[in-house]
Amino acid sequence: MFSIPYCVAAGIINRRLTMQEFISWPPSEDALALMKKVELAPDGEMNAAFAEKGNNGGIVTISTNQGKTFTEKRIYHKGDPEVPLTKEEVLSKFRSLCSMVISAKGIAELEKQIGNLAELPDASVLNQKYE
Repeated sequence: MFSIPYCVAAGIINRRLTMQEFISWPPSEDALALMKKVELAPDGEMNAAFAEKGNNGGIVTISTNQGKTFTEKRIYHKGDPEVPLTKEEVLSKFRSLCSMVISAKGIAELEKQIGNLAELPDASVLNQKYE
């Protein structure tokens, strides 16, 4: 099940939202408390962008206890063709996801194999077990 309040709370608390935040279940007490403060509201501009172009953007507004308000609007997600990931961001995401099932040594070997893909006799070499 997908929960926008959980994604918002985990993103704020951890300053990121990666697969690690989804395998750390159940949510912490801090996350549960913050989730109760998340309110969702439709936005005409975002709905129109989705209907017209399929853009799945959004607007986030955070109000602090001190009365400050911060708003961020994104039409495109980081990683969309309009806002591509850098090579280092792709590698970081690759390493993070692999680290859930492969050791650091195995990740380095797999990375090396992928980096030399043009020189490999065939791609089946990538099917080996990386530990």
